[in-house]
Amino acid sequence: MNEQTSTPQPGAGSATGNPPPNYGTPLQPGMAGPLYLEPPNSTLAIISMVAGIIGFVGLPLIGSIAAVICGHLAMNEIKNSQGRLGGKGFATAGLILGYIGLVLTALFVAFIIVALAIYGAHVHQGISTTP
Repeated sequence: MNEQTSTPQPGAGSATGNPPPNYGTPLQPGMAGPLYLEPPNSTLAIISMVAGIIGFVGLPLIGSIAAVICGHLAMNEIKNSQGRLGGKGFATAGLILGYIGLVLTALFVAFIIVALAIYGAHVHQGISTTP
């Protein structure tokens, strides 16, 4: 019977006889760590942010209301997902844009009401608004 040595031969265990591949050097201080996949973003969070932007650009009242509603729903969805959903920043941005849009819309409506009241008072009293 042949005796086998316990010392492996170079390239042993490889079908091609090549040495095993080098999988990289160990991490040193200051080097980037392994990459981690982030959870997918909540669809409601993205809708909230987009609606908040639309509230500023085109449809002030509708976009802002949608941003606030979707933002709160997204925050609850993200909180209850136990880390499976991301997008908290999108939801926060949507909420901020939505609330700012609602405040600006309310201020604009108040300004129009006051301006019409002043104009109506001048017209009613017969005061000319033109020089």
